[in-house]
Amino acid sequence: MRTIAFFIGMFYNSYCLPIKFKNYGEYGMMKMYKKGYGLITILVIMMGIIWYGSLDTKAAEIAYIKYYTGDKLEAKTTAISNFDPASISNSITGSLNIAVRYNYTRVQLPEGTYQLNQTLNVPSGITLEGSRDDNGNNLTTLAVPELNVAGEAHVLNTQALITADSGTDVRNTTIRRLILDGGWHASSNRLVESQKAIFLSPFPQSKKAGDGYYKDVQRKHDISVEDMTIRNFGGSGIYMDFVKDVTIGEINSDQEEKSNSIESIGYGGIIGYSVDYVKIHNTLISDVGLDGKQAYGIAVSWYKGTTDANQLADDDRSRFEDTADGEALWKQASYTNGYYPSTNVTIKNNVIMNIASWEALDTHSGKNIKFIGNHVMGVRFPIVVGGMDYEGATISAYPPENILISENKINQATDVQCYKPKAISSERGIVATGTQFNDLTKENMGFLKTLTIKNNEVSDIQTIKNIHGGISIHVTYGAQVLFNRVDHTLFNGLVLMSSNKKTILENNTVTDMKEAPSNEVSASLGIRGSHNNGNSTNDYLLEPLTDMGTSFINNILDGSYPSKNIFQIYQNPVSTSNNMLNFGEMSVVEPK
Repeated sequence: MRTIAFFIGMFYNSYCLPIKFKNYGEYGMMKMYKKGYGLITILVIMMGIIWYGSLDTKAAEIAYIKYYTGDKLEAKTTAISNFDPASISNSITGSLNIAVRYNYTRVQLPEGTYQLNQTLNVPSGITLEGSRDDNGNNLTTLAVPELNVAGEAHVLNTQALITADSGTDVRNTTIRRLILDGGWHASSNRLVESQKAIFLSPFPQSKKAGDGYYKDVQRKHDISVEDMTIRNFGGSGIYMDFVKDVTIGEINSDQEEKSNSIESIGYGGIIGYSVDYVKIHNTLISDVGLDGKQAYGIAVSWYKGTTDANQLADDDRSRFEDTADGEALWKQASYTNGYYPSTNVTIKNNVIMNIASWEALDTHSGKNIKFIGNHVMGVRFPIVVGGMDYEGATISAYPPENILISENKINQATDVQCYKPKAISSERGIVATGTQFNDLTKENMGFLKTLTIKNNEVSDIQTIKNIHGGISIHVTYGAQVLFNRVDHTLFNGLVLMSSNKKTILENNTVTDMKEAPSNEVSASLGIRGSHNNGNSTNDYLLEPLTDMGTSFINNILDGSYPSKNIFQIYQNPVSTSNNMLNFGEMSVVEPK
């Protein structure tokens, strides 16, 4: 009987549904009867009564795809959950097209698990959402079949599950309240970078790194992703390339209630290349990466070219002088080749954990990037800011600029108790570094300018190299390191590597330093490199060595215990030439 009813249901969807949407609305069947479809209507109703009467109450509930304008329910259509993947994909795509045709703004999929046969694309200004229970749990799963009908690996194992068009002037394109399951497992030990849950880009998925950006292409824009559960993808959870005004996670949601959950990912939880004005908030990212391979919780970067001509886009603002004439020339410039750094990104109130191989939060050459209030634990390298490596990593170029790292918590006991991360050691805490060269012309040093690291709490850093530590800076200009707390760290609590100019390091607290091996030294403040001073460059013929503009005062540092190889301040006598810093009063923490 259920089989008969199933085919009648399919008949209804195939033949009656198109009639229903000619403005018949919720009570379309009665109008259909009056229009001459009485026999079909009666047959469907009678078989439905027989079928549903034989099921329990819960099973008798009909699953609908619902259409809304704002919060107003406009229409709904019956959804058959046991369609094959091709039919399900066509059904959902058809529903999105119906929303566009009738100017609905939201399509809600019913509870259930639906395997897809192809990538879904959300049209401009439409919200695609799943169903939720009263506790806010997502109930709608879109999944990737492991095999196709020929018994081969399904194409969605190497593609994105969902893409989206740009939003409109009045409404974002939105993806929310869905579970996306890629079927990938870390136990395969196989990285599948092309498999992504959500792909946001004006370029085709087949575009490869190094292809360059296309002339006159427009950024995708005004897209939101919120209240999602994303899991088991061999590449990235959310991938963005050349987008603008994208929001991931509810901006104003309760920090304890994370808007998105992304877990069991091969390469990156959230990855962005050449993105602009992107906000990533209130997202939990866990279990990313494979042994020995680079992996990221959240990273905003740009693709790598081979020369300056195809690295930095011709109309990138930094190619022009910061003058009125430079502004005019920039506005006249047209794009022909190259790439754009990621700019104007805020990464706030996220939780990132369980990344054994690489980094939680990262930007390569980003500008105007903010890392605020994130919680990181069980990650090898929690926060890393740097440039791009070239020539087999023998040189680096294109330093980041205007970076704020504030109020982040790394390996805090309360977080560990709450989230219970894996026992993965952190080798560095916060790392911010410039580059060997400003660009690939190799004419000037690449200082990281306008860096602020403040009010962070860093714990339990098990450094491998004696030049690393809880908070490290390298090749910076005018960096401010303020009001941070670092504890239980090996080798260095705070550390200056080389070429940090006009550094302000004040009101920090370092406690409970770990004892170094017998042939090493741990220091609350380690000056481990050279050329840390108040000069503008490393050319001391033009500018005599000075400490002007530097300030190292009002820091509370773990006391000097030579018997334990722990020192308050340590400068390596072998590699600290041309250092000149203004050390003020330091408070010593007495041993317990």
